[in-house]
Amino acid sequence: MGKSKLSKWLRSGAIKQNIKSTLKSTIDSLHSACPLKVSREIISKSLRDILHNKVFREQSEIHTRIFNWFEENPSKPSRPYAVFKKRVYSSAFFGSKAITNNYNTEQNRESSPPPVKQIFSFTDEEQGAIIEPLLNLVEKALNEFLINNEHMIPSEVVKSFAAKQHPPINTDFSNADTLNMINFVIENIKTFDKSVFHGQHKSAPVELFKNFKNNVRNKVAHGTLIDKKGRWSDHALQNIAILACDVVTCLGGNYKELYAIKERLDSKIIQKWTDKTTSEVENKNYENQLQPPKRRYDDSDFREMTKFVRDILKRLMKRKRDPNKR
Repeated sequence: MGKSKLSKWLRSGAIKQNIKSTLKSTIDSLHSACPLKVSREIISKSLRDILHNKVFREQSEIHTRIFNWFEENPSKPSRPYAVFKKRVYSSAFFGSKAITNNYNTEQNRESSPPPVKQIFSFTDEEQGAIIEPLLNLVEKALNEFLINNEHMIPSEVVKSFAAKQHPPINTDFSNADTLNMINFVIENIKTFDKSVFHGQHKSAPVELFKNFKNNVRNKVAHGTLIDKKGRWSDHALQNIAILACDVVTCLGGNYKELYAIKERLDSKIIQKWTDKTTSEVENKNYENQLQPPKRRYDDSDFREMTKFVRDILKRLMKRKRDPNKR
């Protein structure tokens, strides 16, 4: 039996026709009248779900009354649902070091083009210090997302997923890492209501999560150094910060701390680039100072040159008048 058929039947007027004095008696009446072979628990869950729609709920005083019954007497689900353990996270930022880049004009083969120029303003250690708080905040948002929506996730789904991990993880996800949790959300995306996702990616969250998984988390675990300058250029660090902000926003997490980290990172990169430009200008000025000064001509020099030219012209004029004179 499809959920849509039951929902359609409940919305067709069955609720008003079977309203009773209590929530239990109303569900019993709906169960007796329902033409579909479903249990009382399924009817109760479907009824609760459609009454969470504010527009539908406000169409009738009866709908509001039943919704209030649900709120006053939350019933236990017929099967156990997932329970996730909340964890404590910390964040940190980074210091400053010299600017470097990995642009190398030497080619491995004559036919190979030079590598794309990438600017590395931070050392490998500094890059790690930037990435770590971003990953921590994404992991925290995933953990809170699962806790807030655990009522949607059957426990057997979690048990099956946890057992398949290498190594296996606890069913309360107390030892799950970012990869475990983001894979779980991706694999079970249909379990969640679309309303639990937010931001510009709420209609297609899987694409965003896969992008973060492949381009950030996996690169942290398996990425290689680029010309010994690290894994993350300045441009890559900014892209990671944007991706982390988008993921946390989509999960309904606290994006303000991430936005603050991104703004500090942007300011730090601008400062690094500014310092580099200033240093290059100063070095160029210093090199110019080491060059011997060029001679500058004054008025007396120009007078001497003018006199010399006039003398030459006079001699040429005399020769023109007397061609036999040498």
